[in-house]
Amino acid sequence: MLGPVQRRANPGAQSQGKCIFCSKTGLTKEHIWPVWTTVLLENSHSEKHTEQLFTAQDTQLTEIPRTRAKPGHLRTKKLRVVCGGCNSGWMSALENAVKPTLTALATSQPHALTPDDMAVLGRWVALKVMVAECDTRDLAVTPPDVRKQFMADQRVPSEFRICIGQCGVRGWECGYYRHAATVARSPLVTPQHRFKNIHSVAIGIGDLFIFAMYTTLSGLFNANPNYSDALVPVFPAQGAPTWPPPRRLSGEQAGWIAATLDRMLRGGNVKWVPGWPT
Repeated sequence: MLGPVQRRANPGAQSQGKCIFCSKTGLTKEHIWPVWTTVLLENSHSEKHTEQLFTAQDTQLTEIPRTRAKPGHLRTKKLRVVCGGCNSGWMSALENAVKPTLTALATSQPHALTPDDMAVLGRWVALKVMVAECDTRDLAVTPPDVRKQFMADQRVPSEFRICIGQCGVRGWECGYYRHAATVARSPLVTPQHRFKNIHSVAIGIGDLFIFAMYTTLSGLFNANPNYSDALVPVFPAQGAPTWPPPRRLSGEQAGWIAATLDRMLRGGNVKWVPGWPT
């Protein structure tokens, strides 16, 4: 499910027929949830899923919510945004590298997370965030040059904040929520663009709950969704934690964390400016 966003053309978006990483043509379909994770996800025989897109200014919807019924279970969702070379090359290698760790986390197997585990997991999460945000390209936050640099060195951009927890209930066995907005440090200093510069993304894979935030506005804030005994920082990593964490998240708590950006934008220190994309 997509969170509250404002539709507006993004001048930094790649054309519809080119790879979001290398700009080549010859696009192929990329799964949001890897095919091999099917056995880790909820056992549902649903033949369709529903996607919703909300547009809001301040606390008011500015457009009628768009709801799309799509064929197939949500875990079958694929996007045609990457080329065959990227998909079968460096992306496939990263997918294979993360498989052992992701399997252990999604099935709650006791696991000592090494620095290498968290580095690979962080890269994989960043990749999935970049791919999934391009489902609606004019709402993407990650600039094309950042995606190209990520392809080149597979280093997670410094403005990412990624953490993981254990949930696996109330739809988070296989779930997706994203909230994108445009912000500035002062209402007197408007962004140099008219498109999104911050978003939060929550993804559920089996028992694994992933929460990530990213902004192109350097030094804006550090994501801190609380629940320190239930969340493990992946990027930037802190120590070498064990899995699972001391406390499992309820479905409601996972939803509360997923809505972190929404609460920030409704806080007392935020002023909504009419006419800005939000």
